[in-house]
Amino acid sequence: MKTEPLLTDFGLGLPYGTKYHGRKKKMKEEKTRLLNSQDRFEVACSWLQGIKKSESINTRHSSYFLKHITERRSGIGHISNGVLIAAAIHCGFTFKISNGVNAMFNMDQDSIQEKYEESLLYEKYPKEISGLVH
Repeated sequence: MKTEPLLTDFGLGLPYGTKYHGRKKKMKEEKTRLLNSQDRFEVACSWLQGIKKSESINTRHSSYFLKHITERRSGIGHISNGVLIAAAIHCGFTFKISNGVNAMFNMDQDSIQEKYEESLLYEKYPKEISGLVH
């Protein structure tokens, strides 16, 4: 967050429509939430180890899409957009802002495709985590 002051748990900034007079408080809340997500950050970093870096930014997939693949594969439930972005930056990926709060990274398309296909073998919210009985 020191190098990316807009980074919050939500992503690169705040949700669209956040009231101007409440922005400072909301920003603090979102930054605190991100700082309290160490376990999910570590899971995202581990997942990112299998992604090769490309020379240019891959504009086909945003951080929001990538977080969903990470969630499905990890089996720990929700991983925020901000956690995925923070982990990618920590792992040395470069990025550009996609649309509003999302980011796109210099991630190899074939690596993402492999991770996506692998993620399809897993449930996004395993029954043990969700607490639902079927």
